[in-house]
Amino acid sequence: LNIAHNRVGGDGALVLAQALKRHPALETLDISENPLGAHGTRHLLRAWHEAPHLERLHLRMCNLSSTVADASGYAGFKEVCADGHYILSLADPVHRAVAIIMVDLCRSHDGHWVKAKLDKDVLTWVPEDWPKNMPVVGVLDVVYQGWTKKMDKDLSTLVLGDIHIDRFSQYLSNGWLADTERLELLEVFSNVKTSHIEARQVAPLVQHFTKNSEEKVRALLLLHSILTNSEKWRAQVLPGLTSLEQETYTDRLN
Repeated sequence: LNIAHNRVGGDGALVLAQALKRHPALETLDISENPLGAHGTRHLLRAWHEAPHLERLHLRMCNLSSTVADASGYAGFKEVCADGHYILSLADPVHRAVAIIMVDLCRSHDGHWVKAKLDKDVLTWVPEDWPKNMPVVGVLDVVYQGWTKKMDKDLSTLVLGDIHIDRFSQYLSNGWLADTERLELLEVFSNVKTSHIEARQVAPLVQHFTKNSEEKVRALLLLHSILTNSEKWRAQVLPGLTSLEQETYTDRLN
């Protein structure tokens, strides 16, 4: 699917991301030269993690760092802190995308609807045939609350596979990316709830940064925050760094 140069911003990326997660066949999305902003990029990277067949996501010459205000006000929506009261028009694509996320969050047991109604009808539970058969019109009024405790949640089950890490590393190797842009991508990557890595996977993600650069050290610190086995960082991360990088990285952690 090629939708390069189409003025897709945060709102559009949010809608597109929900479609990508459920698409049964799409392998490549070219969304280059679009003003995605930080929010839109985050939505698409999350979809890239979760889509069943999406292997390649082209973001060349996209604006990845801006926080341009989108019309809906939902471009900055984050699943990890979704608590709140929502009034969503199901006929509006952006509102509908948020409603679908609300359904998915409840299905994954990350939270629940404290109270909800569709138009004037009270919903005591999430309808079983949603989001597939969610009404195309109507107003969903829902109060969502995430579970404050994740019981028996094993982060090791969320570690990204080496194939996924290799693909992301290959993208970061593109010569047209500056270190600042690589860092922006890693900032978005580290904020995706399903992104967790092991210490041994850090090296492929930072190898394309300029040696001894400030951006590389900041990238190391970002990735440290999503390690599932941070106790192994000395043995598995430090050996691949220069002495200056080791010293700066260690000092910042301390």
